[in-house]
Amino acid sequence: MAELRDAERTCREALLDGATPEEAVGRLHASGSTIIDAIRAIRGVFSLSLGQAKRLVTEHPAWHAEVVANQPIQDAAEAAAKERDTKEPPE
Repeated sequence: MAELRDAERTCREALLDGATPEEAVGRLHASGSTIIDAIRAIRGVFSLSLGQAKRLVTEHPAWHAEVVANQPIQDAAEAAAKERDTKEPPE
């Protein structure tokens, strides 16, 4: 939780400095925030939806390497969810 509080503080400071949400995302990356904490902080401080915050963070150039590195994990999770959803329930 301390990491999320740090990310929120970084985000609030960016907002007070007049930074755009995009600029705040860059600051979060530079400060060492995780991608999850960055999404949560951007969402809360800038009052964005979860989808908007996720898109903003994951499409920001600063996070490109992390997004690419985690894509196989996301693909596997989506495939497992689809497989689970298509199985017939036991009788």
